[in-house]
Amino acid sequence: MQGPCTPNSAPLNGPCMADAEAVFPARISPENQPVFQAIRKDFWPRFAKTSGRLQWFLMQRIREGFIEGENKPFPGPVEADETYIGGKEKNKHANKKLRAGRGAVGKAVVAGAKDRTTKRVSAKVVPDTTRLTLSNFVAAHASPETMVYTDESKSYSGLPHHETVVHSRGEYVNGDCHTNGIESFWSLFKRGYHGTFHHLSEKHLDRYVREFTGRNNIRDLDTIDQMAALVRGMVGKRLRYRELIADDGLSSGARS
Repeated sequence: MQGPCTPNSAPLNGPCMADAEAVFPARISPENQPVFQAIRKDFWPRFAKTSGRLQWFLMQRIREGFIEGENKPFPGPVEADETYIGGKEKNKHANKKLRAGRGAVGKAVVAGAKDRTTKRVSAKVVPDTTRLTLSNFVAAHASPETMVYTDESKSYSGLPHHETVVHSRGEYVNGDCHTNGIESFWSLFKRGYHGTFHHLSEKHLDRYVREFTGRNNIRDLDTIDQMAALVRGMVGKRLRYRELIADDGLSSGARS
């Protein structure tokens, strides 16, 4: 099984190529085919000859360009949920086990919200699942009058317009109340996590989350227009390699 695209990966002939192809799905309109073919013939062959470290660095800079979302609340209704990213405790080596329980122990938390009107998604890594953290996340993406649908987690209690489905009782739809839209996004994200990347370190996780939300939000555009949107998102941003690998206290997943 191929490993993740990391600074030490081989050139673009395995996981790193899958990494790159995932960013730009090949959905090209006939009039843009010549432009895209020119990119493939000129850029990818040169890119494939570079080192795995440079390829990984470039892919992280591309992810930095994805615009996470508009800086205004969704019109709603909004579905909100959280998910956990990380390995299972039982599968870890003995020296990696936290021995603090099962389930979410040792995993990173990602909070997400999906707007049913625009189909846009916003998600980010959050420090915990407390009421303060999740309610503040929802408040940043839904105006006070917007209806918010969540599961029965008490972390969402107290929202002004709020309905829940009780997953623990097998209730997944109750009239208009469900979280199937944001759950569907988690499914796609985890398919990329398990099927392409295999490992997402906590240090770089937010950048991968931004990639998947960005791809979701521009998915209806032609591929050339997706590229243009990505380039616009890069304006004013700079990511240096030394900043990318700097020690910030989070695990990068790199082998020592």
